[in-house]
Amino acid sequence: GVFNFASSAMQAVLVLYVVGSTSAMGLSEQAYGWLLSTIAVGSLLGSFLADRIERTVGRTRTLVLGFIAGSLFVGAPALTANPYLVGAAFFVGGAGVVVANVVMLSLRQRITPERLLGRVNSGILFVAGGIKPLGAIAAGVLAQLFGVRAVFIIMGLLSLATLFTTRKMTDEAMDAAERSLEH
Repeated sequence: GVFNFASSAMQAVLVLYVVGSTSAMGLSEQAYGWLLSTIAVGSLLGSFLADRIERTVGRTRTLVLGFIAGSLFVGAPALTANPYLVGAAFFVGGAGVVVANVVMLSLRQRITPERLLGRVNSGILFVAGGIKPLGAIAAGVLAQLFGVRAVFIIMGLLSLATLFTTRKMTDEAMDAAERSLEH
C-alpha cells in the first residue's frame, strides 16, 4: 500500500515534469510515451527473471532489491532530468517491482489457507488499489505547495521506508510459514 501510494503520487505529476518545452525534461508527448514504455519493458523482463533471481539470491534479498528498485523508480526524477537516466531507472524499477510482486504473491498464495485465499487477495487488492487515488491527491497538494520535484523526493523517501518491513523478514521465517501449512 505504501509503495502504491508513493508510485501513484509520482505518476500523477510526472507528465508535468516531462512534457513540454518549459518542463524539466522538455520532452514531446511521443517521447513521454517512450519513456513510460521503459517501465513496461523492465516489468516484462522482471516477470521472466523473478524465479531465477529468487533461487539465486533468496526471497529476502530479492524483496529488498525489489523495494530498492521501486524506490529508484519513484525517486529518480528527483535526482536528474536526463531522460536516459530516468528511463534506465524506470526500466530497473519496473523489473524490480514485478520481481518483488511475483515473490510476494507466490508466497501469499502458498501460506494462506485455501478457504481464506479469496478474502486475503481481495483485502490486499482493496488496500493496494484503494490507496492510489490518495497518492494522486497528495501529489497535487505537495506539488502545489513545494513544486513537482518535491513530490519525487518525498515519495522516493516514502517508498524507501518499505525497507523497514524487511527487518524481521528472513528466508527461514518464510520457509517456516510454508511448512506450518503442510501439517
